[in-house]
Amino acid sequence: MKQAGFFALVLAWILAIYFKNDLSKTMMIIVFILLVLATFFVIFWLNRVFFGLTSQSKENDLESSQDKEK
Repeated sequence: MKQAGFFALVLAWILAIYFKNDLSKTMMIIVFILLVLATFFVIFWLNRVFFGLTSQSKENDLESSQDKEK
């Protein structure tokens, strides 16, 4: 799922760059702003563990510390 979202975003960037001359100035600005926002979202989504936003790593740390106590 995550890989499909990433590849869809890459494809959207390629299509936007390829067809940028066919778009009006206003439409081109809107498309590229949306693509930049989508890019930040996808990078954030793919790297949630890196940013420390998942509880999974905390649960794993808790389990490993409990195993060490036994």
